[in-house]
Amino acid sequence: LRPTTIDLNKYATVEFTGYEGKGKPEINFDYVKFEQDHGEEILEYYEEMFSFEFDSFSDYGVDDVLGGLGDFGEILDDAVADYSNNYFVNEFASNLLFYGEFDKDSELSNGETITYHWNLENQGDYLIPDSSKIKLKYEDIEATVEGLEQVKTFDPFEDLTVEFTGRNGLGKINLKPDHIDNGLTYSAVNNGELSNGDEVTIEVEYSYYYPGEDELYIEEHGQIPSVWE
Repeated sequence: LRPTTIDLNKYATVEFTGYEGKGKPEINFDYVKFEQDHGEEILEYYEEMFSFEFDSFSDYGVDDVLGGLGDFGEILDDAVADYSNNYFVNEFASNLLFYGEFDKDSELSNGETITYHWNLENQGDYLIPDSSKIKLKYEDIEATVEGLEQVKTFDPFEDLTVEFTGRNGLGKINLKPDHIDNGLTYSAVNNGELSNGDEVTIEVEYSYYYPGEDELYIEEHGQIPSVWE
């Protein structure tokens, strides 16, 4: 028999999430269509490679229990068998996707072109032995970033009040944002060791509620800082 050729690109598409300049790609795999087209061959592959058969729930020694449930027992038996089959087919696809990666996976903007690499060339017999009746077909997927929304920006220093206290050489700077709940943390270099005439750099970063995650901050506030110092 001729081996079955599975074209992975037929089931994979690239989608984008996030915002303009902060986009991220993800691979969307159509597991349902994949199982419909190749479920039978993949189950045969598992049976051949691991020497066990897919049958039904009754194989696990619960015939009497299922029999006592009448028609519902038959339905349950079929349902569990279907679940088992679905699991192994999905696992097969997930193992293939595990090695894939994008050449750029963050900070994306509309109009950029990125590439998804399957990275299956060097996996050898680990995934699909030469003796298997399944052969894989695939090629890199190029995709153009689109659909990312433009996020609003604001100046985090616009309403910041700055006060200096202490003695020369031991001066401190007090930073008071107008909106204390803006989700940002302000700090200054050498604070506590300031002298008259020093130029002070004030830095801003997300508070611990948003650990370096632009998307979390945007979801809460609908905008991000335009500058960080």
